Amino acid sequence: MKQFTITKKIAKHGSQSIIVIPRMLESELRPKTIVKVTIDIIREVDDSVLESSQSVSTLRSSKEVLPK
Repeated sequence: MKQFTITKKIAKHGSQSIIVIPRMLESELRPKTIVKVTIDIIREVDDSVLESSQSVSTLRSSKEVLPK
């Protein structure tokens, strides 16, 4: 069993919240692959912070993907 840990900011697609999987994992996560997803909330961003600051857009996922 392969295991990867990624840290991502939740994105928005219309009215839905989504998690975008890095392209570098595309070959590992082909269609019909069964995966287990566990979500740990590291920190939440206040709506007031989103409205008053554009710095939130500078948050990026780590480019380093570490197999466990």
